[in-house]
Amino acid sequence: MLEYFSAIRSLIPSRNKTSLFNNVGFKDVSFSYGDLQIFDQASWSGSSNSVIALFGINGCGKTTALRLICGSLSLNDFNGNIFPSPNIATFSFSSSNSADLNPFLKCKDVINMILESHNHSVDIPAEKLSLMIGFGKYYNTRIRQLSSGKRKILSIFRALSSLADIILLDEPFTHLDDQSTFTVIESINAIKDISTIIIASHRRDILHTLTNNIFIVSGNPSSGGDGKIFPLNH
Repeated sequence: MLEYFSAIRSLIPSRNKTSLFNNVGFKDVSFSYGDLQIFDQASWSGSSNSVIALFGINGCGKTTALRLICGSLSLNDFNGNIFPSPNIATFSFSSSNSADLNPFLKCKDVINMILESHNHSVDIPAEKLSLMIGFGKYYNTRIRQLSSGKRKILSIFRALSSLADIILLDEPFTHLDDQSTFTVIESINAIKDISTIIIASHRRDILHTLTNNIFIVSGNPSSGGDGKIFPLNH
């Protein structure tokens, strides 16, 4: 896996996003789904080109925060500022249920598309790459036939491979065994200085191994929250 990420890192040796944005986050954001308010003047900020973690229980608003950041939600019930603007940065999103993957594609199709996105500048054949990420025997398997854990790994790998300005990972450690979790951590560490990686998770034990930049999401008052986001050590 590290061989692959070293190869794609070499394609952008001088990448510098400080000219685009220095921070990512919210400023006085209020957001509702209809009558259900999720955030009430919530603010938080993390440095670009780093790992930022959003921690909280299920239903607290972590996924909503990610979708607001990448501009994938309707802002009819929205006030405040999100930075950087979605029309400035590039985004890649790995959803909690791997819905970002076409279930009818085969694993080899996804892997080939990843390599094609780098204009085949990475000198690693698709079959070798599938072995490197633990998909050798699934090379010709359709996405819909994979276990939830395998779909998750492939979704995360696709997102990290994009080397987008901001990579959003929603509950990336759910359904993963210890070895797969280690692979994801290793992959995140391999590119964390060239992409801003925002992780939403309820696994604080794992988040602490990746970053000290952890925020508590306490949105969605219906689940006991107060509509805020604040640093873990607040």
